[in-house]
Amino acid sequence: MEASQLVGVLSENLQGKGYSQIAAGDPVGFAMFKQASGLGVPKLVGVAGNTDRPGSTFARAEAWFKKTMGRSGAGLLLIVLGNASPGFIAEALQQGKGALGYGQVVCGLYDTSRDTYYLPQGFGGTYHMGWDQELFG
Repeated sequence: MEASQLVGVLSENLQGKGYSQIAAGDPVGFAMFKQASGLGVPKLVGVAGNTDRPGSTFARAEAWFKKTMGRSGAGLLLIVLGNASPGFIAEALQQGKGALGYGQVVCGLYDTSRDTYYLPQGFGGTYHMGWDQELFG
């Protein structure tokens, strides 16, 4: 799946779950936000399509995420590229790890050449914050 197709799929899936598209801060090219309702937390998804190292991309995006989602939110930076190496994937999944709790931003990766996503996992092997279902379910 090409990056533009992926953004279309994400937009449709997230809108169906109550997200709205918002203006994104560099290096994020596409973002959607969902206000908290009930016992939920505000959630922010941002997509970046570049080939910088994940640590560099995450560092540039983290302040924007935290300002946008607030101290009680949860955020996911999804880096999109093709032919991601195992080291690149591992580095992406380590970003934000260990900062569990409110105001957490984590990083995932979507490999367009393999049409596969890699998202941080929580306890018991489930995807943290249910990001897999938020994005693709």
